[in-house]
Amino acid sequence: MTYPTHFAEGAKSVSGYAPQAASAGAIAGAAIDRFGYQSCVLLAKAGAATGTPTTQTFDAKLQDSADGTTGWADLVGAATTQITAANGEQHKNVDLTGARRYIRVA
Repeated sequence: MTYPTHFAEGAKSVSGYAPQAASAGAIAGAAIDRFGYQSCVLLAKAGAATGTPTTQTFDAKLQDSADGTTGWADLVGAATTQITAANGEQHKNVDLTGARRYIRVA
């Protein structure tokens, strides 16, 4: 394996899923091929609540899969602290050593 000589060569920014309005339930993002990457930062942001109810909670976690389509499982230690405030933000540094090839935000 060759190692990058500059930080930007070894970094990649990928959106887990696009911002969206959801009244309730779970949302899972698309599969992300993490081949060649051993860590990531899970960044979760929540906007302001509109309509009813007027409050919200938001949880974000990473799951992994061998093929990117089936067998998704939660990664241990790869969840943010619950966001309870409007326009709140949480992040989590995640060691992907031992994770399967594909990850997604759930």
